[in-house]
Amino acid sequence: QAGRGIEFNNDGIEAIQRRIAKGLGYRLVGHKMELYGVPLNGDNPAEDADGD
Repeated sequence: QAGRGIEFNNDGIEAIQRRIAKGLGYRLVGHKMELYGVPLNGDNPAEDADGD
């Protein structure tokens, strides 16, 4: 486990979250979404991006 967080933006995910909130009768004013994963095939893309 790397124990790191990687922030990203995805317009598609943002739109889905707004649609869900609206469908439940809310206007989305903030959110936090956490995903947990393990590297594929032993690779660590976060390290590759940092040059480590």
